[in-house]
Amino acid sequence: MNADLIIDSLEKIKSNEMAKPGQYLLLYDKILEVIQKQIGSKSIQLWGIQFMYEKFFLNKELKEQQKVELAIYSLNTLIFYIGLPAQDVTAFKKLIEISSLTYKLIFQYVSENDGETVKPIWNKLVELKNFLTNQYTSTYPLEPSDNAEHDYFRNIGTKLNLLNFLSIVIDYQSRSSIIGDEIVGGLGYSLNNVSETHSLIKHQNMENEALMLLTHVVLKVFELDILITPLLTATINHLIILMKKKPQFTSVICNAINSCNTDQKVMSNYQTVEQFKLAKKYVDRTIKVFIKHCKDKKLIPKQYEIGFNKILNVLIDRGNDVRKKNLFNIPEPELKKRKFEGFYNPSKRIKTMTYKSLYTLNDPNDQINNFDVTTVPSHLLQNLVLNALQKASIPKLNKGLQIIATRYENCVNKPNIPLLPAKPQIKDEIKIDINELAEEVDEEKDDDEKGEFYNPESVYTLPPPETLSFQEKKDHLSIIIKNFIKKANEVYAPYNNANRIDDNNDEDDVDDDEDDDDDDDYSEVNRKLKEVAIKSWKKDTWCLLLARLATRGLKTDGSDSPDDKHKIEMARMIREALFKYFVDHPLQVDLMVVWLSEEWHSDMIQNEAKKIQNKPIHNLGYQSNYFYWTEKIIDQTVTFLDPADKKLFIRLVSDLPELNQTFVKKIISIIKSPELSATGILAATYLLQYRPPVKEMVLNELNEILENENEKEEDKATIKKLIDRYA
Repeated sequence: MNADLIIDSLEKIKSNEMAKPGQYLLLYDKILEVIQKQIGSKSIQLWGIQFMYEKFFLNKELKEQQKVELAIYSLNTLIFYIGLPAQDVTAFKKLIEISSLTYKLIFQYVSENDGETVKPIWNKLVELKNFLTNQYTSTYPLEPSDNAEHDYFRNIGTKLNLLNFLSIVIDYQSRSSIIGDEIVGGLGYSLNNVSETHSLIKHQNMENEALMLLTHVVLKVFELDILITPLLTATINHLIILMKKKPQFTSVICNAINSCNTDQKVMSNYQTVEQFKLAKKYVDRTIKVFIKHCKDKKLIPKQYEIGFNKILNVLIDRGNDVRKKNLFNIPEPELKKRKFEGFYNPSKRIKTMTYKSLYTLNDPNDQINNFDVTTVPSHLLQNLVLNALQKASIPKLNKGLQIIATRYENCVNKPNIPLLPAKPQIKDEIKIDINELAEEVDEEKDDDEKGEFYNPESVYTLPPPETLSFQEKKDHLSIIIKNFIKKANEVYAPYNNANRIDDNNDEDDVDDDEDDDDDDDYSEVNRKLKEVAIKSWKKDTWCLLLARLATRGLKTDGSDSPDDKHKIEMARMIREALFKYFVDHPLQVDLMVVWLSEEWHSDMIQNEAKKIQNKPIHNLGYQSNYFYWTEKIIDQTVTFLDPADKKLFIRLVSDLPELNQTFVKKIISIIKSPELSATGILAATYLLQYRPPVKEMVLNELNEILENENEKEEDKATIKKLIDRYA
């Protein structure tokens, strides 16, 4: 039967029949039986994975007993799938998620139903678990490349799903004991809930396996000499949970964290310098959060406290240094790169059918490829080859020979396409009257002698410039933006806001002095600037110019015309460039306010104009730019805010032209963070004192936080005082 017809039939059953009362479980099992019989049909197999994902994993309406039955039905199909050739990445990721839910449900089911009847189910679950845990250190479902380093960076999404599965296995197969405060939702299911006399789930075996998985699989990422940021940060986040619930694993985890020094890591061959610097920054930040959280919750054993305090101080100092400077401008004089172990030219196709192209696995541009080996005596050449073969890694040698063999097969099996001669083009014969041509030449000569050819207007008047296409306008605008950003990073860059606040400088005095210097050096520039309502060139004028170019220079009339759409797109280019600049320079609060104030002013002017004209205020860009980009700035600031930056945060909160409910909620939400609660309370106090329009919003948010049971008592007391004082 055709695969498409089978899928159509299954779709009808899924959509219609399964909706009938009492049919869901029965038809789910029957459909999976049909899928298991279609061994050779890839499309039906993929449909089956999606079916289980929708009807089992994503279905939140199922009762607990129904979930267990579906898990048992799904287990057989999951075993069927792992016995097939490798699935595609997306399908395999869904299989892992289904397997994670299946493992939890069946582990609990077997623990509550000891005996021979559940032994086959337990054996299948162990088979599934072993298969998935073994894939964590492989490239499955992708084929391994010629280089292990390259494989570390491939298929990260699958590895993250497998890491989650491993964490579930470790959690369920070990005893739990909460350290400190109780966890919301309790301990969860673990070995605590399994009888010590269980015939299938042996306590000691389970604990040993959990420890082995943690030590030799999960924590191996810390031993690598390179930084795989997504995997490292995700692993550390999982370890925080284990530190809280599994005191028997704290020593192993602390040793792993203690050994992870980003300064001792080398740059991968598959990373740029910028990517390596960012990797160090985010791994350091994650470790810092891990240590701070564990210190606050008193999860760190005494023997590790001194060492962790030293690491924390180093990371805080390093983070402060990075925030005060542009990360990418910090020099790395001792930057080391990992020795490359793969092939520079692993391509399995060659451009020219020559032996040189066939056998070249190193860089094709390497000058050694031009060396003539025939000049080497044969006995020396034989010794060189034998020594090289003896020293070569066997897996690498096999991989190299496979590449060469594949190249040869591709050349031999390449279809020969005959080269057909081009069709001749027949040109129309052009007949020229020699007498007419001679007469024209004589007439031109006479005109030259009389000087009649001279016409000042035609000679010196330039034609009007051609209208630029939209793409050309975008290209020119992109150049303008890049030049302004470049100017900002050079000698006319703005002061570092941190220094301006810490040094307690009088900003007005500083600006006045510099304005005098600027007026001397840029008098002509200043005269031109007055045309765009800017008195003189200052160190932050570049930002104001870009902001006004976006808001005033590319102002629209609110229509749906192509010209307005083009203007909106170009204005968005400017705004995205400004936002990216502030992501890279998070301390430049003054400049953020310059930009956002210009956006607010522009929105207000346009909205007022609409009111006067009795037009609706909802077209294309009106009233949205200020609130849209301010929300993005606040999200970025709150996400990466450090306690040391509280003055900058208050500066931002105080200088924004307008705050709404969304902004207030995001600002006050940092009180929930253990590290930033003091900064959040300070911001709330400022808003209550100096921004009356948002007073009610702030009080509402504080009342919500006060109802949160997880907040510290000291923070609750401070919040209650604020509410009592300003309510």
